[in-house]
Amino acid sequence: MVKEKYFLSLDLGTQGTKAALVNPSGDVLCSAFSENRYTEKDDGEISIPAGELSRGVLRATRKLLEDSRADASRIAGIAVVAMMAGIVGIDEDWNPVIPYDPGLDKRCETSIKKMQAMGEDKIIRLSGCPVIVAQGAKIYWWKENHPEIFAKIRKMIPASTYVSGRMAGLKAADAYMDYTHIHLTNMADTKQGCWSGELLDMFGIPEEIMPKIVAPYDVIGRVSAEWAALSGLREGTPIMAGCGDTAASCLGAGLVRSNMILDVAGTASVITACVDEYHPDTEKKILLYPRSVIPDLFTPFGFVLGGQDMNWYHDQVNYDGGLSFDALSKETADVENDSLFFIPFFAGRICPSDAGFSGHWIGLKFYHGRAHMFKSIMESVGYEYRFYLKRIGEMFPRLEMKEVFTSAGGARSEEFIRIKADVLGLPFVQLLQKDTSHKAAAVIAGYGTGMFTDMAEAAAGMNAGHQGKTFVPDQVRAKRYGEQYRKYQEIVGCLGRMHGKNIC
Repeated sequence: MVKEKYFLSLDLGTQGTKAALVNPSGDVLCSAFSENRYTEKDDGEISIPAGELSRGVLRATRKLLEDSRADASRIAGIAVVAMMAGIVGIDEDWNPVIPYDPGLDKRCETSIKKMQAMGEDKIIRLSGCPVIVAQGAKIYWWKENHPEIFAKIRKMIPASTYVSGRMAGLKAADAYMDYTHIHLTNMADTKQGCWSGELLDMFGIPEEIMPKIVAPYDVIGRVSAEWAALSGLREGTPIMAGCGDTAASCLGAGLVRSNMILDVAGTASVITACVDEYHPDTEKKILLYPRSVIPDLFTPFGFVLGGQDMNWYHDQVNYDGGLSFDALSKETADVENDSLFFIPFFAGRICPSDAGFSGHWIGLKFYHGRAHMFKSIMESVGYEYRFYLKRIGEMFPRLEMKEVFTSAGGARSEEFIRIKADVLGLPFVQLLQKDTSHKAAAVIAGYGTGMFTDMAEAAAGMNAGHQGKTFVPDQVRAKRYGEQYRKYQEIVGCLGRMHGKNIC
């Protein structure tokens, strides 16, 4: 009897690495976790040694195999999905020249305005992405601020590439970046899937420092003898290129055809549509425009750090550890905010990019309590979503906005879903699966090893039967939120002008 094969999914996030064994149906059979620990310095640096990322992957993998007693020979393939905005520079032998510089580190804000001034319309038209706190601004920042260190770097790569290369024992000549990441560099021709000489010349970045561009499902190497001995994996197990975490969330949630709209309610609250044409937002510079894992599809989106804001607030009021996130969320069902607004830009506004913004509550009264304040954070995500979706609708007038699928951690909060449905005036369909990134890794590994012949079909099959409730907007609340949204937009406009003048 032939034993069933499975895939190793390595989900490398800000908090740490989640390792999982996933079967061809997309079910997580067992999992393990290893925490990341970042260092924050007075000069604004937030970083983690790049080697610690690979050691975290190693710890999670070893724990997974030891606890589950799984047969490593049954792992058909491995795929890493990882946080997207950060970068690490390596030398010829894949040793890190700099620490992993994550999206949390905002020092590159000083480079954003310089890059924008060089020709942001051209940057967006070619790369699909405004200049934000991400790979492009970080690469330029290292070149401008630390030229002596930059000169030692042979390749600039994202987190997923770094850890996969460690597993495979790669050298700098083998370095790669999958095409779901390239828009964030601001140095690629995203439509064509290649580096743009025009943009590289604009920023003075040598093309030699950029890795080759590959598909997420390409086999980039195999588990080395050294890594096999350390991890318990079988030497020679194929490793796919993998993809970025947002791309994985979309694929794992089944966003695999045009006209679908998805809310990824995670640490970053993302609303995205799936389209089959490349039409970046050069006019208003609001949306990011990446490639989908599925060839010839794109997923324009806007995002706000809504989940991070909600987690922050929960930490402030959970004094004794007895208040669950779910309980706090449920408290909001019995309150209304007619005059209270939260501005969710603690780390600056990202879509559109404006690092000068900060967070605010506007309209606080003595009768407001923690439920009002927490609900206002949820509502701010809804207002930002409405702003992004309006722009998507302007750019794609033929897009049929019939419903929004919602996934990730925030999809477990019915109160949060109702708010977003009422603010947008669209039905929200709850997706119950918790492991969209692991499903995506399984699809990528399965397709890359030939076990699947159609990625869209495989992803859709993994999602069959996992839909929960449909939340239809309440017309009375939707009308009230329409009025609130207009007030919110006026407040954001006023605060933008004030921040621009350094008044607050």
